[in-house]
Order: sequence, then C-alpha cells, then structure tokens
Amino acid sequence: MKYGIVSRVDLPEALDLTLRIIQWMEQYTNITVEENTARHLPPGSASPSSPLTSMDIDTLITVGGDGTILRALQEIDATIFGVNKGRVGFLTETSGDDFETDIEPCLARLLEGDYTTEQRSKLHTAISGGEEFEAVNEAVIHTAQVAKLRDFSIHVGGSLAEIIRADGLIIATPTGSTCYAMSAGSPIIDPMVPAHVIVPIAPYRISTRPMVVPADATIRIRETRGRETLLVVDGQREVRLEENEVTFTRSSRTARFIRLHTNFYERVREKFLR
Repeated sequence: MKYGIVSRVDLPEALDLTLRIIQWMEQYTNITVEENTARHLPPGSASPSSPLTSMDIDTLITVGGDGTILRALQEIDATIFGVNKGRVGFLTETSGDDFETDIEPCLARLLEGDYTTEQRSKLHTAISGGEEFEAVNEAVIHTAQVAKLRDFSIHVGGSLAEIIRADGLIIATPTGSTCYAMSAGSPIIDPMVPAHVIVPIAPYRISTRPMVVPADATIRIRETRGRETLLVVDGQREVRLEENEVTFTRSSRTARFIRLHTNFYERVREKFLR
C-alpha cells in the first residue's frame, strides 16, 4: 500500500499535526508529501514530495477540513483518510485533538488494513461545447452579478421539469445534500440512495422547492434569456457561462473514504444535531 499526505497550509496547527503524522508513518512505511505542504514544513523534515497529480499512491491522508478533501479530489483519484483540522469536517474520519489517543490508534489501524472503504457517488458536469468536471458535493449555477435574478429551464430525463426564477441552482449528490444544498433547503439524503437533488437558491416564487431526481436521469439546465452566469464545482472550479447548456449525470467514478468507526447517521448526529 502506498501513502501520501496533504495539509491545509494556512493553519499552523494543521501543519504541526501533519509533521507528526509523517514522522510516525516513516517508522513503518514510506509516505509522499504533497509539494505545497512540504514547502510549509520545516526544512529537511519532509519525506519525498510530489504534486498531487503525479502521486503514485493508494491512500491519501488529508489534514484539514472538507475543503482540503474536495481540493485533493479535483487532482487525484485516491482513497481518502481525512483528519479534521477544519470546522465541520463532515467527510473526515477522525479529529486531531490529541495525537496519542486520537490519531496514533487510527494510523495503526490504517496500516493494518483494519477499516472499511465507503464509496460515494460523484456528479459529472459538462458544459455545451466546453469543459467537463467531476464533483463530490455539488455543482452550482448562479448569477454573475449580485442581486440579479436569472431564469433557468430544468430538463430531467428529456422532459421539462420546471422553469425557475432564482439567484441560482445547486445540483447535489447525496453527499452534497449535507453541504451547501442543505443550507438552501435540501433534505438530507442517505449516500446509498441513487439520487441527485436540484435546489433553487433564493427562488422568486415561494412555492418553488427542491427536487430529488433519479441519479441515472440526465439533468440539463440553461439560463433561458442568455444572460451571464457562473458555474462553480465543489467550490474549487469556476467557469463563466454565456448561453451555455450544462448537463449533469452520475459519474462513472466514485469517491472513496476510509471509515474506522462512524457511519453516516452517527456523523449527521455529531456534526449537525448537537
């Protein structure tokens, strides 16, 4: 098994924890450090470094929050073991509160293979005549100017589902239903449910509500008046749209997460209901 590590670099405590993880892992195996992370560690302290896109690894340890994980998954297709040093850390598996009691036992189980691997569906986004993206959480189409409503036509499986006037739309996976989409009114969807949810952002009509659609259905969205909008994928990639149709389908790829002791409902209770 080949391991890599990436850290949030704007938090000293995340970098300190990353260094301790590297030093612990090096006692038992090799580990590759993401090159920007390595630049922020003390000179001579890091293992061999590499850009994420060039890493030949099976498992990536992320030290940070969900944003660290989402950024990494834009660059690499590895199984993720998330250590929370961010805010919510819904996608992470353990916290970095105490190394000896929280982190070290988890690393030992990681090396022993004493864990399960959870697969999460991803969303494939394609711009007409343009780029394609993969998202773990969501793709968002919203206004390019503040306080300017846009008109969106939504087709699901070839049929017109609705024309919505709103600030924007969120198209989320079940994983994304607990992120931005949840703050805009999405129901929480179990990640094992094969579905996507379309969530309006600040809709003009009070009767407009989120729609849960089959994951196998193709979703097509267009701004009907040809006015400029923005597409944002997992909060990491941003593209300006002008009269583009955007198509959303379930990706053939999945995101994979190492799980040691928590399940989805335990995580919901811990992160959102306490």
